[in-house]
Amino acid sequence: MASKSKTKIYFWLKLDENFFKNIIIKKARKAGGDTMVIIYQRLMLESLSTDGILYYEGALDNLSEELSLSLDEDVEKIQMTLAFFTKYGLIQI
Repeated sequence: MASKSKTKIYFWLKLDENFFKNIIIKKARKAGGDTMVIIYQRLMLESLSTDGILYYEGALDNLSEELSLSLDEDVEKIQMTLAFFTKYGLIQI
């Protein structure tokens, strides 16, 4: 029996060439280090296949815990990242 190979689907995330010059990104890098910016970028990558939306599945107590498990990051870092980028309007919850 011939094996069926899955066709890979690729998505592109286009960042502005001034992404790291953005004042909010600069502030994030100083406030919590580069980890928050990396988490933010990973969240953007995770949302590519769903038109920029991440869905809370309800498997864990809250969104932060689910994202923590999904991204292999500490819950506290996820909470800090969500709070920071929500405050400055780069993430909507």
